[in-house]
Amino acid sequence: MNPTQYAIVTATPTAEPTVVTEEVAPEEVTPEATEIPTEAVEATPAFTSTPLPTATPYTEAGFQEAYKGALENMSVTDFSDKDLRDYFRNSLLRQKVSEKITADIATEGEQIWARHILVATEEEANAVIQRLENGEDFALVAAEISLDTSNKDTGGDLNWFGKGVMDTAFEEAAYALTIGETSSAVQSQFGWHIIQLLGKEVRPLTDTQLSQEQQTMFSDWLTTEKEKYTIEKYEQIWKAIVPSEPDYTTYVNSLSQ
Repeated sequence: MNPTQYAIVTATPTAEPTVVTEEVAPEEVTPEATEIPTEAVEATPAFTSTPLPTATPYTEAGFQEAYKGALENMSVTDFSDKDLRDYFRNSLLRQKVSEKITADIATEGEQIWARHILVATEEEANAVIQRLENGEDFALVAAEISLDTSNKDTGGDLNWFGKGVMDTAFEEAAYALTIGETSSAVQSQFGWHIIQLLGKEVRPLTDTQLSQEQQTMFSDWLTTEKEKYTIEKYEQIWKAIVPSEPDYTTYVNSLSQ
């Protein structure tokens, strides 16, 4: 498009610009005609922002309606208004007691960084150890033969983890190593492992790890407290409500037929 055509197109106010292909002699082209208007260069597209969704107000009327609906749904099991209130009251009490019991739990702990090679038999594990002692690269051997597909392609790297996460036998063997040391064959529920320790230090717990530690501490405390009392369980109540037939396995199998 020559300068004259450009001027005609940009000046046309219609939605679909009209291009006029007028022949212009070179001598008729002036310096002013070859300049692109400043406003055309500096113009930026205008964007219309989409407003964020507005939260639906939770009103007293809305709560009462939801509460009434919940009671109606549970009426078939004779679950009364008092039963529902007791359920939520007990849940809140459990939460408060848990917060009290776990208030002083440590927010950091000793963690280790390890990698491993998983094989099916002890003989295979010993063969791997021999290859490593002969100087083969741990990561390459892991990529070649490890059965742990979640990390074999990253050299068997398990990243940092704390206690109570791995199989007990694996964890004990890994924590007993010194940094840089490779274990002998270690058997777990998954097979046989060759473990190498890459690091060991005290690290802050992640939110997930801290939550797990809190749940474990509270569960252990609750188990100890239960042993101090005689607890009567009213199993006949739920047994009278829950149907015995069809049983779960039969029902699941019927879905696949």
